[in-house]
Amino acid sequence: ELARVDSALLANGVPKPVSFAYPGNHYAPGTVEKIRALGYRFARRGMQPEIPYGRIAHGPLFDPAVNNRLVIPTSADAYPEWTLAYFKTVINRAEKGKALILKFHGVPDIAHPWVTTDPVLFAQCMDYLEEAGVKVIAMKDLDKYFDIKNVDDPALKYTNGVPGQFNPSPVDADIWVLA
Repeated sequence: ELARVDSALLANGVPKPVSFAYPGNHYAPGTVEKIRALGYRFARRGMQPEIPYGRIAHGPLFDPAVNNRLVIPTSADAYPEWTLAYFKTVINRAEKGKALILKFHGVPDIAHPWVTTDPVLFAQCMDYLEEAGVKVIAMKDLDKYFDIKNVDDPALKYTNGVPGQFNPSPVDADIWVLA
């Protein structure tokens, strides 16, 4: 599937992406290694295992001294129940030396209503970022702002963000199914 995406992007003059988001937040040690082998520099996971999927809560900040560049945690996952006041509490968690990773699924996301964001709220959130002077960057630019080294992040050993569950497939498997 990634080869088809890369081919379609290339056919339209778009370079191969350097950042990746695990579909459905699912990853395992073998998938992380495959993403590395495919040349991705950064990959975002969900808030799991720190925060269970679907819970509206503040997730971990990306700390380059703790988190590996291929399992960067989501700090806030937008849900329909979000309000501008809640968004402000998310943004106020920012810390020097760490990155707050925001995830908006769709604005709106008609196919996945449990993770949709109202376009009016999204506009208010983006306006707040500008008003508050928040520097917004793309994942691909993280290493321009942080000294990112390869760290032994415990999340590298998890399957689907669950401690103690490990990928039963060998790292060199030829077929990977992400559902």
